[in-house]
Amino acid sequence: MNDHCVRKKLKNSQCDNCAACCPADAVTFGYLDVNIDNDRCFQCGNCLFVCPSDAIEHIPVRERSYNNNGQLVIEKKETPASAEELLVWHRQYHIRGMQIAEPE
Repeated sequence: MNDHCVRKKLKNSQCDNCAACCPADAVTFGYLDVNIDNDRCFQCGNCLFVCPSDAIEHIPVRERSYNNNGQLVIEKKETPASAEELLVWHRQYHIRGMQIAEPE
């Protein structure tokens, strides 16, 4: 988080867009502070798109896709999805597994 965060600027701010959209519950709030737990965050990018002040930095968005067989498709060079990420994909898109794709 950078200093553009509304919670860092205004002590009475109730903005919680980043936490509300985080499927991994990786965002927590302190007094005039916002923290992202890198162990929980799997770079879905949701928080980047809802932050009204573009305060979130250093989170590269992973491009993930899924197929009609209910599998998350991961490129061979990518880091496989964690159990937590798979659970989130299952909750949102009914994904039941992971397929490692061969490079083309």
